Amino acid sequence: MKRAPIFVLIASSVGVVGSMLVGCGAVYPELVTTVRAPEADAVLAPPPPEDLYYLYFEGATIPGRTRDGREWPSGGPTTYAKLKMGDTSVIQTPAEPSTRRPTWPKQERKNYRISTDAELTIELWVNDAIQDKPLCQVTVLDLPHLRDGGRADFDCDSGATISLGVEPAHAVIGLGFYYELRGSEGVRVTRVMTHSPASRAGMKPGTRIQTIQGKSVVPMDALQVRSAMNANSRAGVRLDVEQADGSRKVITLADGPIYPLPDEGVDLTPPS
Repeated sequence: MKRAPIFVLIASSVGVVGSMLVGCGAVYPELVTTVRAPEADAVLAPPPPEDLYYLYFEGATIPGRTRDGREWPSGGPTTYAKLKMGDTSVIQTPAEPSTRRPTWPKQERKNYRISTDAELTIELWVNDAIQDKPLCQVTVLDLPHLRDGGRADFDCDSGATISLGVEPAHAVIGLGFYYELRGSEGVRVTRVMTHSPASRAGMKPGTRIQTIQGKSVVPMDALQVRSAMNANSRAGVRLDVEQADGSRKVITLADGPIYPLPDEGVDLTPPS
């Protein structure tokens, strides 16, 4: 009988993230280079791209009665908010129950790429057991200008108000790539964060790291690879890399700003 592969979620202190395939040949867990928060008042170079924003809902204020004049039960409605680009939901908060002043503290905060000609709409919804009901729909105009103020308040025809946090993209500091240990084949880069030092240095998925600071990675385990990069990344870690076309070169990769996109596995939600 043919046995189906088993996928196991990996997470550990050495930065294993992702999944690995068990029972189908070699096992190569994916690891990620270290990231940290920028120092306070640090000047980030390069600055974030102009079309990348850090967006979140700050909260809303809901009138004491429904559109048809009834009082809300249990202190207020259960609501959620959406930011839509065209017909696509860019952000949707979790529903927050029984309050007229929701802040949606469990929402994820991320960087989002928004083109200058994008049609943006904010929606506020009441969660209902039978059918959710719209409480607000407003158009967002001139997002770059709103970013300068850091917050935008919108009035709804229902009497509600809703606030959107609009900031330049947030950064973490690091090298910005994912990798696997491939034994005698060295370290293979699996993913590169779009706005990162690794990307700016020309590193791509499929690049193989052969040495770190002149030392072969072949005998190194995960902790040794991680330690070798962390010990040198602030000043610049020297990597001998082999490109997908077989060419070799030495690059020096230093910690710098990473402006992660939503699918790049970096949590930008501030600690509670």
